Amino acid sequence: MQNPFSSSEPVTEPSRFYGRRGDIRRIYARIGAERPQSVSVVGEPSMGKSSLLNVLAHPETKRKNLPDPSRSVFALLHLRERDDWRPNTFFQALTRALRSEHPDLPEVSDYDRFREVIRYLASEGFSMIAFFDDFDVITQSPNFPLTFFSFMRSIANTYNVAYITTSSQPLQRLCVLKDVEESPFFNIFTTISLKPLKKGEVQRWVVEESSRSGVSLAREAEWVYDQVGGFPLLVRLLCELLLDRKASRGKVGDSDLDEVSLRFQERIRDRFEAIWDGFSDSERSLCAQLLTSEEISRQQMYIARDLIRKGYVVESEGGYRLFGRTFEQFVADKVGVDLRKGRLSKRRRWWKLW
Repeated sequence: MQNPFSSSEPVTEPSRFYGRRGDIRRIYARIGAERPQSVSVVGEPSMGKSSLLNVLAHPETKRKNLPDPSRSVFALLHLRERDDWRPNTFFQALTRALRSEHPDLPEVSDYDRFREVIRYLASEGFSMIAFFDDFDVITQSPNFPLTFFSFMRSIANTYNVAYITTSSQPLQRLCVLKDVEESPFFNIFTTISLKPLKKGEVQRWVVEESSRSGVSLAREAEWVYDQVGGFPLLVRLLCELLLDRKASRGKVGDSDLDEVSLRFQERIRDRFEAIWDGFSDSERSLCAQLLTSEEISRQQMYIARDLIRKGYVVESEGGYRLFGRTFEQFVADKVGVDLRKGRLSKRRRWWKLW
């Protein structure tokens, strides 16, 4: 059996991508404007930013969302793939990517010749849409001076050019140079915050992808969401373990689900540690409080706002809770709370009703 959840690579095919339809429409509304507009996609690690960018730049998505896709030239760069970027290698890679859709373009590596490439496209009635995954690799590099960002802004302002970037935080917070941080380059972007997938999107993903293997997880789809919420990477890792377990046993019971959950928590602990380390003391305190109470006071809402926006805290029946049982258990272990004696002991485990 080939496990469809075992790949560690971002999704590349639209048919294997679930959710985000609203985000795709919003971004394409800007790409397809008379003057294309730049968009900064911001989301936490594990949120599926690279997969989204792959799907946005895919020819099938382009055909479905642009009235005249032939008049736009797309280029996609995954900037995390190398660590020696400089303006000359950046322009070289960008023009090489443009040539995949427009083979007549030259491969250039300097400011002036790159401007000539864009000027030529404009004269032929083309717009250029450049997709930059992990653009913070550029903003955090001392190899890219203010001159580079001023040039990129002038290109976007002068021609039908737009940039679609991904990053874990707003780009201006990720600048290594002070003058770059204050550059008007960042004013050309509309920011879209990527949130976790919705429950129905996760369940559809789990059911449809598991059916490709011949081992259905339809009965366990709600349990998956209960464990990890809508963080795509976490869903994939948990489903990989769960599908292997079900394939070997034929079915899964309570003990199997508990064992899969424990194995998942061991596998994901370093990632949860990184999340926890990134929280402020007040955010950690709020997370600990939510283990035993679903209430957040008005005074605490300013602390909770970022955690809610990032997806780590979610609304639950008029109150608030952490996004998944596995993260709740992680936090409980960190702060020394016995979940059996807290709020969670009052919840009925839905899968015991089978």
